[in-house]
Amino acid sequence: MIELAKDIRLRPVYVLGHLHVLWHAALEMQEDGDLSSWSDFVIAEKSDYHADAPKYVSLLQKHGWLGYRDSDKNLLPGSEKLIHDWLEYAGGYLKSKYRVNNPQKLQIIWGKHGLTFRPSKDGPPNRLSYLPNQDRVSYSEEFEKFWIHYPRKIEKQMAYRKYQATRKRGATAALLLTACQNYAVSAEKTEEGFIKHGATFLGPAEPWRDYLLGPRIPGGGSGGKGKPTGGEVYRKLMETKLEK
Repeated sequence: MIELAKDIRLRPVYVLGHLHVLWHAALEMQEDGDLSSWSDFVIAEKSDYHADAPKYVSLLQKHGWLGYRDSDKNLLPGSEKLIHDWLEYAGGYLKSKYRVNNPQKLQIIWGKHGLTFRPSKDGPPNRLSYLPNQDRVSYSEEFEKFWIHYPRKIEKQMAYRKYQATRKRGATAALLLTACQNYAVSAEKTEEGFIKHGATFLGPAEPWRDYLLGPRIPGGGSGGKGKPTGGEVYRKLMETKLEK
């Protein structure tokens, strides 16, 4: 979010507003999160963004808000205008809307995002769960340690994808575990619905960096006047690595 805001030259809160307007429009008109039928100008209009539309869409793709990338960080063909992690935002609503009367529609929507809906072995016949296209996912030992402490156990496989991507960007397993443990303490008195999904915690906006120094106390932060933020600590660590 911060990097997108810098490139688009707006305050992060305004960028978030444009994204929310776009998500609401998609939920009403393109509930599968596929904006391929929308031109750049329509996407900008539905975001209530009135500057350079092609540049706006390009920046959404660059910073991971539109499209999915392969291991070499290239946009996957056909995914360029898929809202990234759309099912994190709209998945619950779509399941409640279609899982009983039209589960085939869910299979199509999940398929667009590289996921597959399959009947669950447990629970009533109409209860469905989704798995990535790979039948089984083998989680790393370091991620399992992270997941033990994470305060909201939901959509583990998507969280693992983000975990791997964050590691590739230079974050160590120890840093992520520390951030996770601090976030768990911060979320102890938070209603579950307001606790970030693991994929969001590790996603493009990197909120995990805010929890490197300790739990964040509502109204008080984690640092104090004159003390560096978790993000500043992380940047210094990365700068040190680059200098070496």
